[in-house]
Amino acid sequence: MFFCSFFIGGILQMVFWTVAQSYAAIIAFSALNGLIGSWFLSLLPVVCTKMFGVEGLATITGFIILANAPGQFVGLVIGATIPFVFWKQLDCNSGSTQGREGSVDNDWTKRN
Repeated sequence: MFFCSFFIGGILQMVFWTVAQSYAAIIAFSALNGLIGSWFLSLLPVVCTKMFGVEGLATITGFIILANAPGQFVGLVIGATIPFVFWKQLDCNSGSTQGREGSVDNDWTKRN
């Protein structure tokens, strides 16, 4: 389920966000992405437990969320510097990257 949220989120970004021209389309994308994209945060402690065990779960989960911070900060700066002409290419690129991440067979989640 954890990687399904990446895959479905990437597909939604490529399909809906690139053609969103109206307020209703943006609301539809927001609703669908909110239902599916939020799996990342809710399933993160489960994945951390499976990888590292229960001991210190709050600290491990906090560090993994903190590790996402540079990408969140730098992504805003990079997105602001890209001209408006390239927005569709940027959306398709980031959506396909997110979809590829979700479709990769990740054996480390199956370890026990």
